[in-house]
Amino acid sequence: MSVNFTLEDRPGGGKPSVFAASFLYMTAMMGLWFAQFAAYPINFILSRILPEMTEQTQNTVSQIVYYLLFIILPVVLYTKKHPSCAVSMRINPISGKAALLCVLASAVGVLFINYITSIWVILIEAVGGTVTQSGISMPENIQALAGMVIFVGVMPGICEEVLFRGVMLGAWEEKGSLSAMLIVSMWFTFLHASIEGIPAEFVSGLILAFVVISTDSLFAGMIYHTVHNSLCLIIAYIANGAEIAGEGAHLAESASMLESIGGFFGLLVLLFYIGGTGALLLFILKRIDKIRIRQERFEFGVNRAQRREMPISEVLVIAACGIVAFMMYLMNFLEIVGIIS
Repeated sequence: MSVNFTLEDRPGGGKPSVFAASFLYMTAMMGLWFAQFAAYPINFILSRILPEMTEQTQNTVSQIVYYLLFIILPVVLYTKKHPSCAVSMRINPISGKAALLCVLASAVGVLFINYITSIWVILIEAVGGTVTQSGISMPENIQALAGMVIFVGVMPGICEEVLFRGVMLGAWEEKGSLSAMLIVSMWFTFLHASIEGIPAEFVSGLILAFVVISTDSLFAGMIYHTVHNSLCLIIAYIANGAEIAGEGAHLAESASMLESIGGFFGLLVLLFYIGGTGALLLFILKRIDKIRIRQERFEFGVNRAQRREMPISEVLVIAACGIVAFMMYLMNFLEIVGIIS
């Protein structure tokens, strides 16, 4: 069986092969199941030192182990063995203006993503589905929120970008940057294994790939991603506090999404918000893209490389990723229809 870990078709160095990127992606997928077991010894020791250790702390430890052991470590080992692949990962500096535009785009993107997610939830509930509650528990104070921003906002934003817009985008760009954006956004969506989150994850993946390619810097994706995650946490924290203060949490849980936004009129308003925030987001993304033109990189990304036959090794690892993703989504689907809890 032929296995290629790099493809030497980029000036100044090689790039990760699709096999290598898919293998690293499979490692990340399997880590979703094994991270808790890998973190058990650490949590066991901490529970003896800190008897009051909470379940949220244990989950945080598992998350740290997951990102470091199943995403960052495999990528570091791979790039250490194949250092030329760093060229295609776009580990390049980013200008202050581009960084600021990424922050603004992320702030608007949070609103846009939340609005389209609301529409998606309404569709799920319309066909009889029940959206499952997030497994992330809200912090009780500002100090706990700051910790969550670091471990749920910043860490995933950095680590996931290294894998997706670093290794995977570089690998799939043999099919051209536009195709790579779609393919990597699809795999990015699959890793989160949430039917409710399909539109949000896919659109976010496209935006992240766009800003990375436009700025030619992986740091652009990290900035956008960490700001997006952090803002989502902060908004959820504020909303949760408002519900508790108003003693309306139980009502919010029992009401459907359509009822919570005010029925048909609220739906029209929501569509208006989607159009407004979408237009503003596109405007900011165009400003980011102009940075590429000022740097005299007139073409967006790279063109499709010469067509090659996909070896059986790549087919097998991609198929394995697809099977695991299908099983993860099947479990989520069974939760939505109420078969399992």
